[in-house]
Amino acid sequence: MTEKENQDWKDLCNYVKYEILEYDKSLKFPQQLVLRLKGLNKGQFIANKKAEQQAEYSYETILLTFKLCKSKIRNYLHDNSVKIKDESHKINIIMLFVEKEINDVYLRIKAKEELQNKIDNLELDNQYHKGNKLF
Repeated sequence: MTEKENQDWKDLCNYVKYEILEYDKSLKFPQQLVLRLKGLNKGQFIANKKAEQQAEYSYETILLTFKLCKSKIRNYLHDNSVKIKDESHKINIIMLFVEKEINDVYLRIKAKEELQNKIDNLELDNQYHKGNKLF
């Protein structure tokens, strides 16, 4: 992992631990969630080196998706806390919300990047110089 990817991974884990799961510092980050997030990075259900990579989402994209889904996830978890059996069940529910939205977030990011590239490469032909002033 590059330094940026490593920092994005840490940011993602911290966000999920404190903002989504609402854990405090004394609780361990669940190993199942680590595998699910690493799997999502490759478009898989869970991280598996033997399985074929289905997609490639950056940790930054995954984090943005979590931020977009935060209120939906937290509302669902709070409203249905009695139905949630254990931590594993809770993680699967959280990942359902994220997996439904991640393609849309990815496409929005790509559209924004393409628009920014067009703006950066835009040539303005209607400008001319008169003396030192631009009109």
